[in-house]
Amino acid sequence: MGRAQGVKMYSNFSRGLITEASLLAFPDNATIDELNCDIQENGQRVRRYGFDVEAAQGYNVTADGFTLGDAVSTHVWKSAGDDSSYTLMVIQIGRYIHFYNLSAPKPLYNHKLGSTNSKIDLETYVLSGFSGQSNEARCQFASGKGSLFIAHPYMDPLIVDFDPSTTDFSIEQRSIKIRDFKGVDDGLAVDEEPTSLTAAHHYNLRNQGWIDPESTGTGTSIISYTNWAEPRSYSYPTATGPIAEYYSAKSRYPSNSKIWWASKDENGDFDPAALGKLFFGNTRAPRGHFVVEAFNVDRSAVSGVAGITAETKTERPNCVAFYSGRVFWAGYSTLYFSRTLDNTALGMDCFQEADPTSEDISDLIATDGGAVEIPNSIKIVALRDVGNGIAIFATNGVWYLQSGAQGFTALDYSLTKISDIGCISSRSVVAADNRIYYWSQNGIQAMVESGGAFTSLGGSFAKQSITQDTINTYFNNLTVEQKSTAQGVYDPASNKVIWMYENSGAGSTVKSEYYNFLVLDLTLQAFVPWAIQPGTDKVSGLTITLAFPCGAFVEEKLAVGTEDSSFLNFPTLWIDDSSAYRLGFGQFTDNNYIDFKRLETAYGDTDYSRTYSSYLLTGFEVLGDGMRRKQTPLLYAFFKRTEGDVTGDSTDYVIDDFTSCYLQTRWNWSNRSNGKWSTAVQAYRPRAIPFADDLGTPTSDPGVDVVYSRNKVRGSGNAVQFRFYEDAEGKGFTLLGWQVLYQARTTP
Repeated sequence: MGRAQGVKMYSNFSRGLITEASLLAFPDNATIDELNCDIQENGQRVRRYGFDVEAAQGYNVTADGFTLGDAVSTHVWKSAGDDSSYTLMVIQIGRYIHFYNLSAPKPLYNHKLGSTNSKIDLETYVLSGFSGQSNEARCQFASGKGSLFIAHPYMDPLIVDFDPSTTDFSIEQRSIKIRDFKGVDDGLAVDEEPTSLTAAHHYNLRNQGWIDPESTGTGTSIISYTNWAEPRSYSYPTATGPIAEYYSAKSRYPSNSKIWWASKDENGDFDPAALGKLFFGNTRAPRGHFVVEAFNVDRSAVSGVAGITAETKTERPNCVAFYSGRVFWAGYSTLYFSRTLDNTALGMDCFQEADPTSEDISDLIATDGGAVEIPNSIKIVALRDVGNGIAIFATNGVWYLQSGAQGFTALDYSLTKISDIGCISSRSVVAADNRIYYWSQNGIQAMVESGGAFTSLGGSFAKQSITQDTINTYFNNLTVEQKSTAQGVYDPASNKVIWMYENSGAGSTVKSEYYNFLVLDLTLQAFVPWAIQPGTDKVSGLTITLAFPCGAFVEEKLAVGTEDSSFLNFPTLWIDDSSAYRLGFGQFTDNNYIDFKRLETAYGDTDYSRTYSSYLLTGFEVLGDGMRRKQTPLLYAFFKRTEGDVTGDSTDYVIDDFTSCYLQTRWNWSNRSNGKWSTAVQAYRPRAIPFADDLGTPTSDPGVDVVYSRNKVRGSGNAVQFRFYEDAEGKGFTLLGWQVLYQARTTP
């Protein structure tokens, strides 16, 4: 019986993990399963570096009171105190917020600002009823004009200011303020004039401007307010004035449609008789004289009219962003935007500066603040500035608040719903490469603002699920808890987005253990997963939070595998040998391919460090023919030579950065070792170790850049796949590709 043979080269493995392809027609250059490998832009596949802390016992704070499940959140505060030389890392660890100077040279743990125990205690600022719960909710941060703005659902917002000359911080807590355009329901028709004055109607009239401008303020109610960040108070006018004068003349009280200053006599005095001759119809008079707290509307307190029930919401805004010189806050289904900031202390003043009930100056102007209802949104979880506006992420969709032609102003903006697919995790939202990425319940979504001939089309977005045709199965195997805790960061140096998600649902019952990573290479549009092995009780408290750019950067990227090679840093918690949590910082820079080696060294305990497996598993190769039985008698594996220095002689030598990679074949779509898996063989086999120069002296330079091996492959079947892997400490690989000789019968 005749046999045919052919050779196929696999030299580009740039498509990453794909779980959504046919087992009969799996695409080239992709894996069906992999872990702890990375992709280089030229398609080479490498073993990821180990994760380790900056230095042995590198920390300077104890994570006071931290327990697993506590909130952890971070933010990069650029130009803190309006000083461009200070970029600060802000990190919430449970109930405390710490500050580190990212502009200082590494190691970062040496650059905590203030004294060793300097921190913000969130418990000091929580609302009544939430005592002891400040550690449970994550802060969201925004920074602008030198200040830091903090949103937390259990407290009114905070403004933090930094003094570069002393490196000290000042903190102010303020409520979000709005004008009361709503008023209260007084049970009256708009044009009804009652014969008795209820507290509700009395308040509405005052809120509509029924106040005597000549009143000396002899009322007994003391009204407190804030003007230009300074506390003020005054005695509110008594009920005598236009309301009482109208009743005295008409024996009834004015309706909600009437404006008292519309009927002044030649002396400028109120003329009730003349007002009665004016027809206002049933259009409500302008409201909003009073400025109230948005989440604690105490109308009696601001007006002096007793007996009005305060409207209080339990939680406060949980989202904040800074854009176009304003602070944007979101809570429930409302977006609040501050006035344009001349003073950052006004970042919570989300109202029109001019009194809309005023006789002379009542106009809304461009720099005013305001509030925008987001229709049909269930819960807003994140805000991001995108293009010429703010993207608003809710659990049931995404909206876009678009600026006008003159930028964002209170006079010119529009709101558009751009997606019905909601966001499941506020911290999964990442802006990168002119796109916005976020995790939804059923996939990772990407949005990019659509472009016209010369500019972007404001409010118009192209949307797609980037996991639907790539890793949909992988993504859907994650639990709801893992998806809802995902957090991401963009690394501009490598043009990659890295998401982390909790270990819960994957063999761990404890939250806040971030051992899992999903990396998206934006250049190649390829996914690769990483994982750190869950630790013993010594490091069960490990929490790797949102990564962030760090350090005094250089223009060019430095050598990989060193402390300066990583552009990302991960705040890391671990338990020391006295069972106390410690806060430090870590990176994927260990070129010995072991996680937490320095903790093992620091504490003299091997329970801290752990090895990990790195592997690539190809899809099944059928060569376009699933009927014929095939053999692969020869496979050539190609690797980049990565050995470092060689010391010693030919009988006693040490090689730095040793390379190692094993090869295994699997036949006939077999998913378990049942005789269809071959015995693994070492595929990286240099011809001479140690390498020697022309004089026979050991050298790290053998004169070649590629190491290849000739491997005999046993077995046969209708389909074959290949697995490359390495598990050992100290051994990495750079896989360039492989070439296979295939043989098959000429007839099925």
